[in-house]
Amino acid sequence: MDRNRRRKFGQNFLNNPAIIDAILRDLPWKAGDRLLEIGPGHGALTKGFLEGGVQIDCVEIDPQCVLELKNRFGENGPTIHNVDFMDFDLENWLEQQEAPPWCVGNLPYNMATPIISKILPHLHKMKGLMIMVQFEAAQRLLAEPSTKEYGFLTVQRATYAQAKILRKVSADNFTPKPNVLSATILLTAVPPEERLPPEMLDALVGPSFRQRRKKLTNNLKVLWAKEEIENALVEMGYSALARGEELSAQDFAKLFNVLQATNHKT
Repeated sequence: MDRNRRRKFGQNFLNNPAIIDAILRDLPWKAGDRLLEIGPGHGALTKGFLEGGVQIDCVEIDPQCVLELKNRFGENGPTIHNVDFMDFDLENWLEQQEAPPWCVGNLPYNMATPIISKILPHLHKMKGLMIMVQFEAAQRLLAEPSTKEYGFLTVQRATYAQAKILRKVSADNFTPKPNVLSATILLTAVPPEERLPPEMLDALVGPSFRQRRKKLTNNLKVLWAKEEIENALVEMGYSALARGEELSAQDFAKLFNVLQATNHKT
C-alpha cells in the first residue's frame, strides 16, 4: 500500500471474508435493486452485491482503485465514476433512478462527516444508507444531549434520519490496519410527518454549537434578543442559562419555531 495514497485518500480496505459477508447480510437488499457505493476500493463489498444481481454505480476518487475495479470485474462490473464524492452530482443521479436505491460506503475517516452531511438531505429518496465509519463518529451520530459526543452532527442526523449501529468492526479486518475501532451504521429517512425543519440547522443549530461552552443566549444574541431566547427556553422547561448541548433535536425545532415568530434581528 502506497503510504502517500493512503494519506491522501484515507484508505483502509476490508480483508476478512467473514466480516464482508456479514456486512452484506446486514442490509435487506435483493436482486434487481439499485445501489450507489461510495469508495469501493478494491471491490470487497462490490463483488457480493454484483453476484447477488444488484445494479451498482461506484464513486471512487483513486484512479488506481478504478483500474483495479475494471480489471477485476470487466464489462459486467459496476458503472464507475472516478470523482471525489463531494463533487459527485448526487441529486442528478437520484433523479435518474426509477426506484429508490440503496447507498453504502466504507468512508474515509477524515471525510466521513462532510460525506454524511451531503447525503442526509437526500436520504428520503433512498431506501437507506449503510456506512462504515470510525466508531467515535457512529457515537456522535447517535449521541444523547448533554454528552461530549453530542453536537451539530447529531442534530443534523436526527433532522433527517433514524439511525442504528449494526456492528463494530475491529482493526484486524482491514489492510492497512487503522488505529481505531470502526462500525457500520444504518440511516433511514424519518417519516415525513416527523421531519424537523431543516432550515433550523444553519439558522439556529450551527450558531448554537459554534462556541460549545457558551450559553445559548451568547451564541444567538446577534440573531435574537437575549430576553426572547431566555423566555423561550424557560417556557420549554430549560434554564435561561442553557447551552446548546442540552437541547434535543426536537427542542431545537421548538425553539426555532418560537424565535422565528419573534422579531428577528437580521
